[in-house]
Amino acid sequence: MSPIYNLYGVSDDEFNQSAEDSAKEFMDIAEGLFDLFGYDTAADNLRRYRSGEGGTESYSAEEMIKHPAYDDAIDHNRTMFESRTFTGSTDNKDAKKALFGLEDGKTISFQDDWDRNINSFNTYNFSRPSTYFAFGRSGVRSEGDFTATRNGDNLTISGNVLNRLGDNKSDTEKFDFNPGQIGSSEARILERAGTAKPFDMDYRRRQSVEAQARYEPDGTITLLKTLWGILE
Repeated sequence: MSPIYNLYGVSDDEFNQSAEDSAKEFMDIAEGLFDLFGYDTAADNLRRYRSGEGGTESYSAEEMIKHPAYDDAIDHNRTMFESRTFTGSTDNKDAKKALFGLEDGKTISFQDDWDRNINSFNTYNFSRPSTYFAFGRSGVRSEGDFTATRNGDNLTISGNVLNRLGDNKSDTEKFDFNPGQIGSSEARILERAGTAKPFDMDYRRRQSVEAQARYEPDGTITLLKTLWGILE
């Protein structure tokens, strides 16, 4: 069968091979620049993507120390638990009902969660480019499981919070190229050729917490103190 020629005067096979070669060259340059600037996680992630391995890459705390934006996000979510969850001002109706409906001498269990976006436009893209190139537009979801005990006007809350990459729809973040992102057209070419594949990025840390609060005469809850354990 004769080859089919397109408007560029080359066969479809030649055209596809040329596009794939150009895409590989683009990724070679990007990978080399990441290595040159010391963006180790970004370079390693791009290499895994280009290997076509897929699967899940789990990151250690030591690796993530290079990306303080994630500890910043965890800290932000801790503040939300303190200022909103433990005072009953959370938007979570079940948690609010559990705390304000707690009877004296009783203990109940409840859950709450907070999300923090990272690397959104004009956030860390330029101030922390190594994190942006490594993880793209990602975030941290913090999910808390707590017990609350009431003794008169005193309220004791204790439990654990799981902090992880991802959002309320996924347990992990995916390393891929979004439409319109630099390199997205090259990525699609390589994925169609079977020489690149997105993979899941997994990072999670658990932390215990104990809080003391007080029911006020006006029907509000005041947080008195909070003790967070070590991130594990």
